[in-house]
Amino acid sequence: MLAPLPTSVADPGLRLEIVHSATKIAKAQQAAIPQGLVDQISDFAPPALTARAARVVFATGLLHRLPPFNITISNVPGPNVPVYLCGARLIAHYPVSVVTDGQGLNITLVGYLGQLHFGLVSCRELVPDIDALAGYLTDELAMLAEVAAKRTANGSGAASP
Repeated sequence: MLAPLPTSVADPGLRLEIVHSATKIAKAQQAAIPQGLVDQISDFAPPALTARAARVVFATGLLHRLPPFNITISNVPGPNVPVYLCGARLIAHYPVSVVTDGQGLNITLVGYLGQLHFGLVSCRELVPDIDALAGYLTDELAMLAEVAAKRTANGSGAASP
């Protein structure tokens, strides 16, 4: 689903409200698609046809001419029970994804045992200091958690100044 990120909005409470509203609308639109339809379509399309379509998209430079977005953020629900491999317990799951042509950043979150684990991958020309970005992400999440806690304490549903 596509949703705008209000990166130009200074107030963290307002940013939270904008993102909440945008993702609520996007989820409602996505809910209109019958569950499993995308899987059924991809099962139906032979791999050779899918590969050919991908080659056409990349060969024509379509993503460079009409990039619909320059960041991908994914939230993948994971298990809330411990996972083991050969008797060793998984402690954390840090995802690694990809950036495609025209994109600068991919942030993937995986839930595991009630925690979120973040994986950040970037185009080094567009996001040269991903370590700094990870630090900003930590700061922003702390700020948004504080705003959300105030909203919950007020019970009003609106962010307090």
